[in-house]
Amino acid sequence: PMLEKYTGIDTFSINNIPLYMEAAKNGCVVAFDTETTGLHNHDDIVQLAWVIMEKGNITKEGFRFLQNLSVKIDGTEASQVNGLTDAYLTIYGENPGMGIAKFLVLLSHKIEEYGNIVLVAHNLPFDLRMVYNNMMRYASNGAEERFAEIRAKAVGCDTKEFVKTLNLPKEILPGNHLRNCIEAFALDAKNSHDAMDDTKACMELFKFLTKED
Repeated sequence: PMLEKYTGIDTFSINNIPLYMEAAKNGCVVAFDTETTGLHNHDDIVQLAWVIMEKGNITKEGFRFLQNLSVKIDGTEASQVNGLTDAYLTIYGENPGMGIAKFLVLLSHKIEEYGNIVLVAHNLPFDLRMVYNNMMRYASNGAEERFAEIRAKAVGCDTKEFVKTLNLPKEILPGNHLRNCIEAFALDAKNSHDAMDDTKACMELFKFLTKED
């Protein structure tokens, strides 16, 4: 409901599992992750990463540090988790409007090429909400139109919800946190609270969940 209010993108449906599996083989899958100054709507994205898989092969990876213009990260729990500071972001971060806009352009181009895409994250409602809020706060004209196109053509896959459909006992999977999934399924990945590491881990999890027996 809150996500629908903000983005209009469905984040997971068990009925879409065949679509996810087809996209993993023959379509375009974009996994992404955000690191933020906090969990609220007013918080800023400070790191955005993505990995693109096309027809079963990883074709592109990318990340951006974004300046936190309205919310400071120093002294926050988020800074303790991801290790980022205001000083670092001032030096290495780009304007968040530009960073978000470039990500949306990338998604738009893949939609033009494939007709649709599967947008993947481990807690997709949160990451989509943060992208949308930061877009509305910082991005220039044209970003909303691109987001509307993504809303119409992207299919969401929240791997945290996908894992629940396996109904595994707690002895095997004590929780659906990304770290637990990596350990339970012996994925070649790490959950470091770095956006790129977590994006790669999420893509590995998506590939595991959609592989054919």
